Amino acid sequence: MAKRTSARKKAARGRKATRIMSSKKPAAKAEEMVRKHGTPSPQAAPDRGIPRPLRSVPAASASGRTKPGIYAQLMRDRRALRIASIILGIIALLHLVRFVTGFTVIVDDVVLPITASGFIVVIFGVLAVWYYRLSLD
Repeated sequence: MAKRTSARKKAARGRKATRIMSSKKPAAKAEEMVRKHGTPSPQAAPDRGIPRPLRSVPAASASGRTKPGIYAQLMRDRRALRIASIILGIIALLHLVRFVTGFTVIVDDVVLPITASGFIVVIFGVLAVWYYRLSLD
């Protein structure tokens, strides 16, 4: 007579097998995964302390030119720097005009001192020149 196993016993065997498999220590699991699948990539486990590779300098193709995607990104960055330098330059020029002519600016019953415009001219002027020079490189 064939031996019948009840559904309860089958379920208990399945749980037992699951318990045995999950009882491995995390380090042992990691070692087993490395043996099975090779070295883990930094993108696969960014939260485990594995450093991600740094972005490299734009790679050159066989013709010596940079890749088109990287070139387009550099051009967008240059354009953004150029626009930022123009905006900062305009603000610096407006504050220079205010500093030279001495007209008052009142914001919500508070008078903005002329010396503040002098500081803004220096800071924004330096930033505008710096961004413009960066956009040329």
